[in-house]
Amino acid sequence: MSKQNKPQVTSCLSGCSQNKLIAIVGTELVQRIVAEVNEAHFFRVFAAGTQAFSHEERLAVGVRYIDVEGAVNECLLTCC
Repeated sequence: MSKQNKPQVTSCLSGCSQNKLIAIVGTELVQRIVAEVNEAHFFRVFAAGTQAFSHEERLAVGVRYIDVEGAVNECLLTCC
């Protein structure tokens, strides 16, 4: 394929817009997870710490729950 015939990729989203979109989608996902956990028969919140390559402590917080259909789910809520 010659240089003239290559398909061009165009993005209409700036970095700032992409970050806003990611934040909105993240908020929506957390709200859906919280709604499912509220309906669950059993749930457990967990936190795990580990040291990153930069020798900084990282904390991951998640939830494990059994939904109304009996399926076990595990979701990472935040990592900081």
